[in-house]
Amino acid sequence: MTKWTTTDIPAQTGRTAVITGANTGLGFETAAALAAHGARVVLAVRNLEKGKEAQSRIIAATPGAEVELQQLDLGTCRDRWPQPPHCSRRCSRMPTWARCRCCAPRPTRAS
Repeated sequence: MTKWTTTDIPAQTGRTAVITGANTGLGFETAAALAAHGARVVLAVRNLEKGKEAQSRIIAATPGAEVELQQLDLGTCRDRWPQPPHCSRRCSRMPTWARCRCCAPRPTRAS
């Protein structure tokens, strides 16, 4: 059995991928690989400065890549993305999510 690599990713042209934690590690590598294969990539990051650095690195490695930046802090459970107006204008169909983390409401006790 051969080992899977990012060269095995099929063409992603016409797809949108929203990657959380995209400024470092696995999130960055996922975003870079999908951008290299033609996906429109949205870097959903907590820290915009680090996100801008990641965006620049991806564009430098893949000239012409469509890489956007979206601030998103899933740790607060207040941020929501995509917002319906943004998504309906920008996405022709539901985007692909990678490393998406969901927040559940904290349980409350009845008094």
